[in-house]
Amino acid sequence: MRIRLCGFSALFSSLHALHCENASCLDSQLMRSCVCPATSAPSPSKIGNVRLDQVTFPSLKVHMFDTFRRHGRRQLFFAHPDTVQPVLQFDSSVPDRRTKDVGYGWQPNFPASPASTSIFYTPYQYEPPTSNRATTEIFFGRYRWTRGGIRGSDYGNEVSGVP
Repeated sequence: MRIRLCGFSALFSSLHALHCENASCLDSQLMRSCVCPATSAPSPSKIGNVRLDQVTFPSLKVHMFDTFRRHGRRQLFFAHPDTVQPVLQFDSSVPDRRTKDVGYGWQPNFPASPASTSIFYTPYQYEPPTSNRATTEIFFGRYRWTRGGIRGSDYGNEVSGVP
């Protein structure tokens, strides 16, 4: 969803776990920037078909976030550890959250794996450059891919053993 008002714009992202029937329906932006293992293979994780009342930790779970930090001296990709930005939580609060305080996330196709999904950020011309001015920067999936999905927690200890 892109919103443009008075010369300002924002690109808000919501979680794929709310919208996808399975991991193969990833949006094109995520596909270009994310190494997602075996998305066409059957997965033991359940993605999609969830209700908002199934969120286990609404005050610790990100619902929507801006893809880039737009407040501060420089714009940064949301997954950059130095990013601090307002995020919409499932309890409807909008606190400023620091990305480095968020868990690393998981690989939804392999929920038992301790590994997280990696995002390869290669900005388009209209997106903020990488923080190190390289062509690509690699980040953990963080709240884009919360460990435990809708039943997980983004802040504090990551929940493990969640189906």
